[in-house]
Amino acid sequence: MSPEEIGFMDDPACGFYIHLVPLGHGYMNVHTHGIPETLGGHLDLQVVVGLPSNTAMSLVWDLFRQIKAGKRFGDGSKGEVFDGLPVRFKRFSEGHRDRGDVLRVILSCRHGKLPGEEGHDPGFAPLQTTLDTENLPWDDAPGHGEWCGEKA
Repeated sequence: MSPEEIGFMDDPACGFYIHLVPLGHGYMNVHTHGIPETLGGHLDLQVVVGLPSNTAMSLVWDLFRQIKAGKRFGDGSKGEVFDGLPVRFKRFSEGHRDRGDVLRVILSCRHGKLPGEEGHDPGFAPLQTTLDTENLPWDDAPGHGEWCGEKA
């Protein structure tokens, strides 16, 4: 793991872990490893919006519990987290994965609207639907031990 990466290994008994990698400019690559093996082939999850680490972890855990209970998400499907916050899923390729793609969780803005819906705040994480985490559109790297302005 490089100095810029901040990883959290969850209880190995649950069969997956969550990896947090700061990207800078208000974005973070929060993604899972192990969900396909643990939950019958469901794709791993990814969130790129910069969130406090505890919120990002809670969001992923919420979705993991839903998948474990039998819910399945795919490219273009919609769902909810935290009892009512709308999300949409978009399939993305991550170059370093030898087992395939991830499902990116697209978050709704403070108005509860998803990108492309009337009333969505265009200033809210505008790159979350297109950001290529392997080829960032900026040159400066995030500082070690911080993400989204929050010190580790």
